[in-house]
Amino acid sequence: MCSSNTRLVEELGITVNSKGIPFDPSPVAMGVRMGTTVLSQRGMGDAEMEEIAEILYLAATHPEDGEMLGDLKGRVRSLAERFPIPAEYDVHG
Repeated sequence: MCSSNTRLVEELGITVNSKGIPFDPSPVAMGVRMGTTVLSQRGMGDAEMEEIAEILYLAATHPEDGEMLGDLKGRVRSLAERFPIPAEYDVHG
């Protein structure tokens, strides 16, 4: 996932960060890190992980489709509302 895609999914409400790939000699090789542990702590399972993967794929393959991006942002918001951060992990609460 390139930095423009990283910014794009963050605009949808998904936090990711880019990391260099260990032992890859290419100076531009980057991977993306996702906090799947946090998603599990929120109670998300396989179905939600698949939905998140679909959201990421659609955002990366349709970065100029404003209507689709709006729908994807709504799906992210819906997931966050259905699976709130547990109080013991909420740094804002």
